[in-house]
This record gives sequence, structure tokens and C-alpha cells, in this order.
Amino acid sequence: MTDRWNDADRQNDPPYFGWLSSRLPFYPDTVNLKLSVQSQAPGWVPLFTTEPINHPLSVDQHQGITIERWHELAHTFMGH
Repeated sequence: MTDRWNDADRQNDPPYFGWLSSRLPFYPDTVNLKLSVQSQAPGWVPLFTTEPINHPLSVDQHQGITIERWHELAHTFMGH
């Protein structure tokens, strides 16, 4: 990915395999979740998609979240 970062057509690259190396708040341990990393056009960050497994982050990402869940996450994040 680094080698192609400035290439105008990098969004045409096949997805890369990756590991999530961060803990995300509001979810059980997210370190080492398997990812698909898809390059985007220059100026856009890559798209990170979790492997479809039974982990709350993956379920939320693949199935979507309700507006109520969005509010819960936002209020928790903002400390309200």
C-alpha cells in the first residue's frame, strides 16, 4: 500500500489483508480482528472492513446499527 500511496489508480488494487491493531472503545477487545483493506482514490483513506464474524464490531459493520445504537455510542463517547 505504501508503494502505491500516490498512484492515481490505486483504488483499482485488490483488497489487502490486515489486522486491526487498535482497541476501539465501546466494543470488546478489537485487537487482531482480521480486516480487508481496500485502497481508495488519492485523497481518501483506505476502507477497512472486518471479517464477517460473531464480534459486535463486525456485526455492527456488516449489518448496520440502529439510530438508537448510534445515539448510545455518541453519548458514551461524548461523556453524557
